[in-house]
Amino acid sequence: MQYKQTNVTSKNGINYIRSIVEATSCLFHKIEQENDLGIDCIIEFTKDEKPMHKSIAGQIKSGESYYDVNSNQCKIPVNSHYEYWKNYPLPVYGFVVVPQLEKAYYVNIKNYLENNKEVKTIKYECTRANTIDLKSFRDIFIPGILGDIPLIDLTLAISFFESSKPQESYLGAKVLFRKYKNQKITWDKFLDYLENNSIPDFNLNIIYFLAHIPWHADLYHYGEEQNQDIRNYAREKIQKLNKVTVLKLINLIDLDEGIVRGSIGQSVEAILSAVNEIENYLIDFVKDQSLQLETREVSCAILAYYQGENSIEVIEKLTSESVIVEEIINFLKEYKSFNFYQ
Repeated sequence: MQYKQTNVTSKNGINYIRSIVEATSCLFHKIEQENDLGIDCIIEFTKDEKPMHKSIAGQIKSGESYYDVNSNQCKIPVNSHYEYWKNYPLPVYGFVVVPQLEKAYYVNIKNYLENNKEVKTIKYECTRANTIDLKSFRDIFIPGILGDIPLIDLTLAISFFESSKPQESYLGAKVLFRKYKNQKITWDKFLDYLENNSIPDFNLNIIYFLAHIPWHADLYHYGEEQNQDIRNYAREKIQKLNKVTVLKLINLIDLDEGIVRGSIGQSVEAILSAVNEIENYLIDFVKDQSLQLETREVSCAILAYYQGENSIEVIEKLTSESVIVEEIINFLKEYKSFNFYQ
């Protein structure tokens, strides 16, 4: 008879997660090995000693074989669990306990499988945003599950936001917007991000957040009411956006989606509407033959929205290159105005 070290390591991993869950007054329901089809536990959440009617399923792995120190990644074998996890009635989270770091790191397994079809191994980076220790479980993980604002102070939120790791940066942005929207530094950081980050890796949540300053009808309010002085402060900074940044905003519009209600294009257009020189910038973009045709077409459409039939003289110069612009002009001639949202 042998009691293998792997059994000890596995039990230690389960005990690690259990101890953290129970220390936060949540409930840890272990699923015994003979009933284990790919789920090790059910975690039931409470708040202020009351049940929140919210539970998740957990798959727990522990040991060096599930952590790559060189890439700082955790890995969870999928094996035959793909369909089981994907169709499980509760959210399924994977937890890898790394004994040498005295921490664990989590991944939303269902989301991962949705974005990585038929994957054999789940691999994910270890960051501050997906750490599981007592403090992070209480301050970040539980609020995330319950839809509450993570308990992160302003300095740490900025640190997260400025991280080169997307998961940390996304979390920092979310906390800054939901918890610190009445701090000038929040809007300074968002606008610095807009000006200094390239399109391929751009966090589009920043556009959505910035659109709350000029506002549009399809935005939702989160957290505390925004102070009017802070809003005026951010608006003044948006008014002074330069041509390079405005061009970047236009290029962030998803051309397949366009500018319609509820789109990123709508939020971009809301920001553009607050820029002092916007109509002059748009005219320059329409005339600039060095720009891609799609960029010039979007500029034509926005200019038509702002100027109505007065824009025809400028945008008609593009009709020989663009059927879209020709259609906009025909619409303007018939209806005198052009509106994305009707």
